[in-house]
Order: sequence, then structure tokens, then C-alpha cells
Amino acid sequence: FSCAASVDASSLGLVRGFSGTDGLDGFALTYQNDWGQLIGFRNNWELSGYWNSELAYWKTNDSLNTHYSNITIFSLTPTLRYRRQIPYDNGVTPFLDLGYGLGVMNQKQFSDNQLGGYATFRQTFGAGIQFGSQNQYAVSYHYVVYNNAEQFKQDDGLFLNAIEFDYYFPES
Repeated sequence: FSCAASVDASSLGLVRGFSGTDGLDGFALTYQNDWGQLIGFRNNWELSGYWNSELAYWKTNDSLNTHYSNITIFSLTPTLRYRRQIPYDNGVTPFLDLGYGLGVMNQKQFSDNQLGGYATFRQTFGAGIQFGSQNQYAVSYHYVVYNNAEQFKQDDGLFLNAIEFDYYFPES
């Protein structure tokens, strides 16, 4: 394997999140700043990473709990990405993501979930593909968890599925 430290590309993303628990539903906007390749492996694969900044708005259809029916979360998550360096012949580049970061919420309760405090941890695991003539688009699925890692007595957490579409800006 080899090591490198180049900066790759940045992207903007739109996330659609949902969960059966509490009828969770919502959107997020993301900005990703790619670190470039960290480690290169044989067979055209690499370990890279990026900073993921996210502003999320989640709501619930729980009509009995209207006071806590929505929540806004800002998070910053360093994320490792295992991806193919060179697209396959069909132009697709697959990847796997694993991230763990910090966030701030605008309230300590969401629906019936007691979140304990305004600070939260954001964990994510996902998979997706990049595509396009310059690999400028990506579609991915992520499982996302917000919780306080038992830093407070109450830690119901939020668990959701997220479908994300990203646009990568051309490298300068």
C-alpha cells in the first residue's frame, strides 16, 4: 500500500431521512470537504476521508406531542471512506463510509424521546456509488444515530435511515 495527503474535492448534499419510530421524517443539507487518499491498497482501492458538516431538520407526525414535534441538529462528523480509486468500466465508483462526530441540538426532547442534553454524538455507517462523466454525483444510504453516549441520565437517542444525493465540485 501507499500513503498520500492530497485534498480531493468538496461536495454539497441533500439528505432525506426517515424512520418508523415516532414517524421521524425530514431533510438535511451537507457540505463535505474531502481529505484525499490516506492509504492506497492493491486492486485500485483506497482509504480516504472527509469532514461532513450537516444541518438537519427532523419532524414527527406524533399529533399528541406537538410541543416536541421537530428538532434541528448541526453536526460535524469526520468520516472514513473506503472506495475504489478508478471507476469500473460502467463509470461507477462504489464506497463504504464510517463516521463518528459531534452535534448540537436546539432542544433536549423530540417526540417522546428524552435526549438528555443539547450536545449529541452522531454515528453513521453507509454505502453508495459515485458516477457521472467526472464522478461528480453520488447516491448513498446511511444509517444515522444521534445519542449522548450516556453522558446524561436520559439517552433515548434518534435512529434514522438517510438517502443522500451529493454533487462534487470539480477539482481546481
